[in-house]
Amino acid sequence: MQRTQILRTLMRGAAEQVDFQMALVARHIEGAFRGDQIGAKFLDTTARAFTHADRPDAAAPKDLSDRSGSLAGNRHPGNEVVERITHMVGRSRHQLAAEAPYLREVLERLVTDAKSRGILTRIIDPENSRINSYRIIGGFRSLAARGRAPELARFFPTAKGPPAHAPIEQMWPVFEDALDRHRNELATYINRRGVAQANIPERACALYPGLLHITHKTGQPLTLLETGSSGGLLLHMDRFGYAPSDIQHIYGNAEESELIFGNAWSGLPKNVADTPLQIMERRGCDLNPHDVTTPRGRADLIVATGSFDPPTIAQQEAAMRVASKYQDVRIERGDAIQWLRDSLTEPRPDTTTVVMSSMFHGFLSSQQRADFDEVIRDAVRSAPESNIAEVQLRRPSNWKFDPDNPTYPTELAIITHRPDAATEEIFPVHDRDGEKYRPDMSKPSIRVLTPETYGR
Repeated sequence: MQRTQILRTLMRGAAEQVDFQMALVARHIEGAFRGDQIGAKFLDTTARAFTHADRPDAAAPKDLSDRSGSLAGNRHPGNEVVERITHMVGRSRHQLAAEAPYLREVLERLVTDAKSRGILTRIIDPENSRINSYRIIGGFRSLAARGRAPELARFFPTAKGPPAHAPIEQMWPVFEDALDRHRNELATYINRRGVAQANIPERACALYPGLLHITHKTGQPLTLLETGSSGGLLLHMDRFGYAPSDIQHIYGNAEESELIFGNAWSGLPKNVADTPLQIMERRGCDLNPHDVTTPRGRADLIVATGSFDPPTIAQQEAAMRVASKYQDVRIERGDAIQWLRDSLTEPRPDTTTVVMSSMFHGFLSSQQRADFDEVIRDAVRSAPESNIAEVQLRRPSNWKFDPDNPTYPTELAIITHRPDAATEEIFPVHDRDGEKYRPDMSKPSIRVLTPETYGR
């Protein structure tokens, strides 16, 4: 079949609303036919509709549905597609229900919708492996936060407390109506290609003593480069307050900050904790950064973090208020590895450059992790007189998820680089009594990293 004939077939199929898969096919072959004027407009429109989540600055896609319930796309999905979407809708629902028990029956109703070939089977991209219950509920929560479906707001927690209890007979009609009326906005949110963007201020309890540790060693001011910054809250960590569990003192910005963490860490020697911390530059990178200086950005960030815990939401709101007072944080949109490569070429004499991340590396492929490490090694080799270090809050390298015993251990890694090798210090991080990300800085495990042992 000639190229023009193929394009005309695709255009006719979209107009007749025959098959969701046709839109996906059009998306995948867009590059092959970009030069054909007959199909360009259709292909561009299709690509925008199905990659809207990769372009957060874009306008909302045009409504593809009509009020009778038909949708441009998957009217009659095959059994395999239905099973795949049903699995995606139900994925992580038990974990989410444990965090938000009042949503348990809503989650089950959503699974039933998918099984019965309802609206979800028409709007979910079955090829997007990142879709799960958190993302689907996040779509509803986003509608509420942005005022698009304010009737949903009473079913989600705020910093003031949990939502009022309501029986499923009251909840489900509201969710069902939003699913029908806002299906295309939900499709945009659910099908986005980005990853989860948690920006949890409490993680500063682990990262901040890491910065003190590095400053005590080098005696230099710091430049912070954060990958996966989201809203950049952790770039303000020295503006929060910290009360260690074993020192009667509040570190950080104790006088002015409205966000103070108790039992922030243990085991850090007092002379290290007393080290004056000076941050000369604060920069970050994210594929889809949130501007926490705007009401929309703040609302979107709370939804993106996905917490259903009122104290955690209160911490996040407090951290955003702190961040909005300052203008010295710059967050750029882009690929983290390329951004880091460009950032590390800038000379920074008499400072220590700290590459910082919070649960970021778990979203990288093994090749991307290798590329990330190589970028830093190249920078160290190119400027051996520079001080470059890393502070990572991460999963242990030997951790594997066990569905029968789900645990999520974390550790703090501090890596100091030199041209021929690097030293990695690993500190255990604990959750206790509702407080998370509390490191024990007393007994690190230490190893020397060579080019052969990076990333293992």
